[in-house]
Amino acid sequence: MERQYSGIKAAPASCLLAALLLSSACSADKPAASPAATPAPTGTSASPEGGSGGDATSSPRGPLRVKDIAGHIEQEAIVKLLASGAVNLDGEMFQPNEMIQRGEFLAWAHGYDPKDTVKKKPDQPVFQDVPADHPYADLLAGLKASERVTAMQDGSFQPDKELTREELAQLWGWYQRTERILSPKQDYSDTFMKFRKDGDKVQEIYRVAVDHYIFFDDFYHQVFGDVPRLNPQMAVTRAEAAAWIVKFYEKKES
Repeated sequence: MERQYSGIKAAPASCLLAALLLSSACSADKPAASPAATPAPTGTSASPEGGSGGDATSSPRGPLRVKDIAGHIEQEAIVKLLASGAVNLDGEMFQPNEMIQRGEFLAWAHGYDPKDTVKKKPDQPVFQDVPADHPYADLLAGLKASERVTAMQDGSFQPDKELTREELAQLWGWYQRTERILSPKQDYSDTFMKFRKDGDKVQEIYRVAVDHYIFFDDFYHQVFGDVPRLNPQMAVTRAEAAAWIVKFYEKKES
């Protein structure tokens, strides 16, 4: 059985969006008004603080000013992810249409929902291509110790490689400890992917994971677009990564 996600308190979505777009005050101290509101990690909130145009989003590290997400299709998810404190934003740009790397995606996932993972200083490389002084070495050491990451086929992890859609499905399934992905009991490879024009393009190692997130209320297409193709080797944008993380927990709580 898949791990049950423990509910965590969140600010209303309207407050989060107001933090980006409006200069008027909006309190995040009240509990979410609707069950559909997205959970964020305990102890986080969002409120409009300072800045002309109200383009500040608060996080555990204080107000964040984001200049390049207004009007983006995934604006709401990005705001919620930023408000959770999961993203170490450098400057005032989120760069929603830039590609995200594998290590950074896991850092966001861990920042939003750390699970049972604690970062740990490795005594030796946790993967053959992740030296102990790598920026994500502590995180990956903790994730490996809690069995929430898996290596590439060659034993490497490639944290600085752009994350592809099929890799995201596999990494997320491992991070969530999804039983079907961890220990597939039978070949599911043609269950749902056969209805996609390029379902045969998904690499064998990722087929069960991709198929699972098509089965999971067609979550794959909710994030990447309701189109007949999977484009499994396409790189994931930062906006899509934010949408995957936030919308997954929205769905779990709905």
